[in-house]
Amino acid sequence: MTTRHFTLILLMLLTLSAGVSSAQNNDVVIQLAVSTLSSEIIEPAIETFEASHPGIQVQLVTYDGFGSPVQYNDDAEAYQDDLAEYFRMADVLPIDETIASEATRAGYLLDLSPLASSDPDYSAANFRGELANAFSWDFGQWAVPLSVDATVLTYLPEAFDAAGLTYPDASWTLDDLLFAARQLAQFDSSGSMTLPGLWIQGGSSGNLIQSLIMSLYGQSIADDMVSPSVPNYSDPALADLLDAWIAFQEEGYTSYPADMDIEQIPMRIGSGFGGRAIFVTAGGGDDAPPGLQEVEESSTVDALLPGGRADLSVNGYAISSGTSNPQAAWELIKFLIEQPNVIQLSGATHSALVNTPTQDGFGGGNGDGPQIFSFGGLSDDMLEAAVAGGLMPADMRFASGITTALDTMSSDGVDARTALDEAAVAFNERLAVADARATIPIAVNPPEAEQVLAPGEIELTFGVAAGGRFSIGGDDVWETLGDEFAAMDAEVGRVNVELPGLGSANNTDNFDCYYSGTNLIPSLDLDTVLGLDPLIFSDPAIDPNDYIPGVFEQVQLNGQTWALPIQISPLVLTINTALFNEAGVPIPTDGWSVSEFEDALRQLRNVVDTDEAPLQFNDINATALMNLIAVYGGLPFDTRTDPVTVNFTDPATMAAIQQVLDLVKDGYISYASAINTSDGNLEISIRPQGDAAIVAGQGVLNLGGGRGVFGGGPGGGSNAAGDGVLARNLTAPFPTGTNRNAVAFDLGALYLSATSQHPEACYRLMSYIANAADMLDSMPARMSLINSDRLRSTQGDATADFYNTMASLMSQSGTILLPSDVSISGLGMTSWLLDVFDRYTADEVADLATELQIAQQKTQDYMACVANLEEPTRNQVEDGSFQQYFEDVQACQVAANA
Repeated sequence: MTTRHFTLILLMLLTLSAGVSSAQNNDVVIQLAVSTLSSEIIEPAIETFEASHPGIQVQLVTYDGFGSPVQYNDDAEAYQDDLAEYFRMADVLPIDETIASEATRAGYLLDLSPLASSDPDYSAANFRGELANAFSWDFGQWAVPLSVDATVLTYLPEAFDAAGLTYPDASWTLDDLLFAARQLAQFDSSGSMTLPGLWIQGGSSGNLIQSLIMSLYGQSIADDMVSPSVPNYSDPALADLLDAWIAFQEEGYTSYPADMDIEQIPMRIGSGFGGRAIFVTAGGGDDAPPGLQEVEESSTVDALLPGGRADLSVNGYAISSGTSNPQAAWELIKFLIEQPNVIQLSGATHSALVNTPTQDGFGGGNGDGPQIFSFGGLSDDMLEAAVAGGLMPADMRFASGITTALDTMSSDGVDARTALDEAAVAFNERLAVADARATIPIAVNPPEAEQVLAPGEIELTFGVAAGGRFSIGGDDVWETLGDEFAAMDAEVGRVNVELPGLGSANNTDNFDCYYSGTNLIPSLDLDTVLGLDPLIFSDPAIDPNDYIPGVFEQVQLNGQTWALPIQISPLVLTINTALFNEAGVPIPTDGWSVSEFEDALRQLRNVVDTDEAPLQFNDINATALMNLIAVYGGLPFDTRTDPVTVNFTDPATMAAIQQVLDLVKDGYISYASAINTSDGNLEISIRPQGDAAIVAGQGVLNLGGGRGVFGGGPGGGSNAAGDGVLARNLTAPFPTGTNRNAVAFDLGALYLSATSQHPEACYRLMSYIANAADMLDSMPARMSLINSDRLRSTQGDATADFYNTMASLMSQSGTILLPSDVSISGLGMTSWLLDVFDRYTADEVADLATELQIAQQKTQDYMACVANLEEPTRNQVEDGSFQQYFEDVQACQVAANA
């Protein structure tokens, strides 16, 4: 099992509509594309820019995710469509290293060379290394670098010492690297590899193998003798490198064991986590949770890749070729690249500029407004060496042909020369598609004009916040619902759709009403919302009896209803039908019993890879394990009571736990352990997993025609039949137990703010949205909407039928309804139980009953301690009360664990 100690964990997924800054008089309006997660962080910087640049107003236009939202598409035409749509969005847009020749040759990016060369305040010497040229090719500069991270080779000196090998350095060849990898790999008595000598994140299909090959090759793969440039893979030396790598792969050295500990691998290229940790505070640096400020020292050493280069992840800003105000856009970019919070929000750790400060720990800033901090990365000396020898986007713009060739070699059995020739042809065909687009100019969408309210009309502010780990997206759907409501309501003239920014101290206080994709009631300060019972009971459009049984109760507390449920996100199983068919296992389209489930696991064990389990639970909060334990008749945490009842030692629960954990020990199930803070430090245990026969999750619902996105909320994904859905993946419920069933789910609901000046009007908006829940890409909470014609037409009959199956299962009297994360209601109360799970499956528990008794006592002691703490209210966020509360909670953890 892999254990990683993090300095912090924060995963907030939120949604934001386009923010509107009205231009005054004839001011120039520059639209800036920003991530939905970053609006509030960037707004103070924008205010400073506007104050120092009179006559320029900045309007924020938002999208989901970090970095460039345009993902590579095998369909070249579709990729060009996505690029065109993105560069019409705004004048100034964030980009990353994935933006390359296909975008520039299509004419979507403005050549910044004239602006840069004529600006006395702009100098390439102000950037680290050669980063000023990171996005320069074909005689143009296509973006200004903002931030950079580097990936190098990380190795364990003690492993090399034990094997009598010299340490890696820049002079190594591929032969040196692969020789060491073979010598350092570990095998068990049967000859199966237990630990690879070399691990590359993404394997032979990832970006880092491209960087390794390019570093070893040491030359350009761009033919700059023609303009615009084209890929050149003709050198036999390049083919030799690919042939050697595939030979190494065919020997089995890249078939990574599922239970390997990444930290123990002697050589690795990549973090294992694909990024860094981020923490956002409400104001200043002293409100960081305790126990998260110490970074565990590592025994590893960093070195440049063999060949002397490093992989650089570079983020920057580009200007759309469709802008009407290039000079104003240029001024905005120059300002943004010097802002520490903007740099951190880009997704990288270090500024591309030489002397621009970045926040690299808790604290810093002037304490005004939210601050963002990030961790990880290389030492200063290693970073400078990596940047000096780094492979920039300009160097890598044709490198995807390397992985294309490697994939062809693996799938078709051809040699590197043949595969590279095919890759060159394919790449040139894509470039031809881009060239054809260059004849079609684009224009940036006009700034959004602010509507003027008619006399007597009011404005409502509706917030959209995705809680837990679910991404909502789909601002346009929320805005459509708001516009439709405003058009029909006699009093409301406008609905502004907004989102609470990261780190906001009062992130819902300014909303009249709001949506959350996760159920907030267990931890919500009820003084911040209004009870809805009088409004619901007088609303003919809302019938509580229409809700799936048990759902409405999830938003009720102290005899009152505090939210209006609109959609649910049940935990489901995704079935790999190809593996089921290969094993001769019936696909559980109509559900399955526990015995049928176990028979399926045994048969599927024969068709999955040796080191992989047929069933994989990838959620870090162990909800899937708790669900399965409940199906087997156990209930370690009874969340139906307040406070939660802890009973690990009930005979039925102990039997159920042992049955499920024995399936784990026998290799039928693998799981990712939960966040563990029982010792006062934050850690997370992850078991790497490959292709699986069954995976549990609350993601995309695949039923072969149409799809719903559990937890996705409106616009969370396409609902066109068959759009992007792999036919081999279908969705099934958990098995049904002998005496009990269980369904874990999260709940999307609407809340009415206690501070709203227009509560009746905002409730009417909530009611309107609730009655339109069947147009959202998710499972409605009401039976009538599950069976509506609109849902079947948008999500498909198969999806509607599955929703009915889940609703029927949830409605049965013997079904236990579980929250999507039981630990939320107890601030990490699952830690001790999950520790027993981990040790039992590792054969470190001699007496399970005794260990469960100890874990139960510690859990109860901890919960009793926390129950006596005074929880701070949101208006105390500035006075240190939250910091003190976190410290007190940690003290309870330490005391219980003593």
